[in-house]
Amino acid sequence: MTQTIVDFDWLYVAPDWDLLHHATIAGLDPEGDVVEQLWDGLGSNVTLDCGAVVDRAEIPGMFSRMSTPRCASCCEINGLPVGIGSPKNDKECRAILRMDDPAESRTNEGEKTNG
Repeated sequence: MTQTIVDFDWLYVAPDWDLLHHATIAGLDPEGDVVEQLWDGLGSNVTLDCGAVVDRAEIPGMFSRMSTPRCASCCEINGLPVGIGSPKNDKECRAILRMDDPAESRTNEGEKTNG
């Protein structure tokens, strides 16, 4: 299973910044620093898994990443429970994503992820 940082650190989006969403993001340079590309933010026409199209999406800061609710539709589409915080900070999501199994949890570059 190939996973990226976006599978673990969901994005929050303008204009409300009140829910975490999952997005399958095309155009990230797999040879570049994916995290850096996401921290810089994604502008204009980002399509979220729930179907919304937004003008800006970013990985939230630590406190928002741990306390912001996940979008129920994005959770359902990705087979995750509705809850609070990025999936990597949720024990049930970590199990579903197999993040604690070093043989299964990988980034694009093939390195183990650090939850």
